[in-house]
Amino acid sequence: MVTADTAASSYWYGSGDDEHTAAALLAALRDYRAAEADLQRRTQAQMRLSDNELLAVGIVARSAQAGDLLQPGELARQLGLSTASVTGLIDRLEKAGYVERRPHPSDRRKLALAPTSHADARATLSGVHEGIIRAVEELAPDEIAGAMKFLEHMTRSVQDILVATQAIPTVLDESARAEPVRGESARSS
Repeated sequence: MVTADTAASSYWYGSGDDEHTAAALLAALRDYRAAEADLQRRTQAQMRLSDNELLAVGIVARSAQAGDLLQPGELARQLGLSTASVTGLIDRLEKAGYVERRPHPSDRRKLALAPTSHADARATLSGVHEGIIRAVEELAPDEIAGAMKFLEHMTRSVQDILVATQAIPTVLDESARAEPVRGESARSS
């Protein structure tokens, strides 16, 4: 449990004398994110999937639950990968039994991706989802509204940072510019 003492030591700004401070809330969020990251690592190890493969399985499953037809190009867009990379990723997931390619129902030139009923994935993820649903069901409507507001603000804050930092060159960007392409220096002299 997060206390005001642990919350105050976790963040560099103000703290209060009780557990109901901004610092305590952020410390609780940090603890949740750490637990979720541990769960993701364990799930990946159990399912023998990389980060992108696990993300892809989730995207395919959510699309199917929503009744949407997910095409490989859309999966590539959501993962931020090239279509060639996603083709290899889908090949691996299909071979492992997590997804399958199906003919698109309205255009035979296209493919749609569907999750399989892979027992390991279902067993691993269903317990997680049940626990999350139970936790949310324990909240009163006003608590859900407050949590939604908090998470929406946090999401916007992170998105604002991402947008603002897109214009800032990264170390990788700088090193790529500093090294001439092979043969470039000979042509420029």
